[in-house]
Amino acid sequence: MEVKMQKLWIDKIESDYNKWANLLKESGLKTENTVHETYGIFENDVLVATGSTFENIIKCIAIKESYQGGSVFNELISFLINTIYEKGFKDIYVYTKPASEKAFSFLGFKTIERVGNDLVFMENSTDGFGKYINSLVAPKISGTVGSIVMNANPFTNGHLYLVEQAKKMCDVLHIFVVSEDKSVFDFNTRLNLIKQGTSHLNNVFYHPTKNYLVSSQTFPSYFLKESVSVTEVHAELDSRIFKYHIAPKLNIGYRFVGEEPFSKPTEIYNETMKKVFNYSPNPNYPLLEIIKRTEVDEKPISASTVRNLIANGEFEQIEKLVPKTTYDFLKSEKANHIIKKLQNDPLKGFKQSDTK
Repeated sequence: MEVKMQKLWIDKIESDYNKWANLLKESGLKTENTVHETYGIFENDVLVATGSTFENIIKCIAIKESYQGGSVFNELISFLINTIYEKGFKDIYVYTKPASEKAFSFLGFKTIERVGNDLVFMENSTDGFGKYINSLVAPKISGTVGSIVMNANPFTNGHLYLVEQAKKMCDVLHIFVVSEDKSVFDFNTRLNLIKQGTSHLNNVFYHPTKNYLVSSQTFPSYFLKESVSVTEVHAELDSRIFKYHIAPKLNIGYRFVGEEPFSKPTEIYNETMKKVFNYSPNPNYPLLEIIKRTEVDEKPISASTVRNLIANGEFEQIEKLVPKTTYDFLKSEKANHIIKKLQNDPLKGFKQSDTK
């Protein structure tokens, strides 16, 4: 009896993909596009266990029923953990089925949140979720508290309009800026442009999302194209983390979003948030407020349009779509490397998950 671990080339070899997909189906799991590497344990050429990684995430874990509860699980997970450590990551996350939650806890993983019977989201981290939540400190200001989560890649007049409309409806506004550097504009640049563009507003506070909101860990469908069913699960996970952990810590009563005519993942995300925010306990908490987008020349303003105009050098068109602070940055030497990157981008500023 020969048992061996080997890499599965699911994006190149059809037979590998079929073996992987069939084992996932047997285990009640869906295939996902957001995987970088996939491995399998074979016994006499029969795939008995499989697992995938996406950056520092372990996912798509499936083990044939007759091999569960033995050494196969530990062998597979230990191997995947080592491959992630070898890439230089210190924190490891896992998507798994509830039935495997206990086994992962024995390996040092802690549960952050779950989505019904679809998945449990866990982490193995020294500076983990608890530390992030403790870093969120509510200001001692009475009144209505609102929030916005934005990527702002880059900060446009559309983002500014959303912030200004939200601020009219609340006394305190928390802006969570997507930390992940998967955007053309890096995190520090995006954060600075948001701060500069909203400096005329008082009682606005800014927070990084770390790995816990709109990230590759919680909502990879934002960055990479996924099926609708997988995107919905990711969106529910992200929404539950906000509803049950972040909003209570900061006494947030409102979450403001812009209506989404362009991005299908963001549209699904908004719809899922509305559903999750109605869950018990505390139904209708926080309240989701969808703000109609502002328009220029009868077209909604989108960051992807601005990026596309940058890529094509159409700065006269850009000036009416972004705040002066963003435009001044784009005309400065500090933006040269971003402009060059967009000019060389085959998608000319659009991302893989865009519907265009």
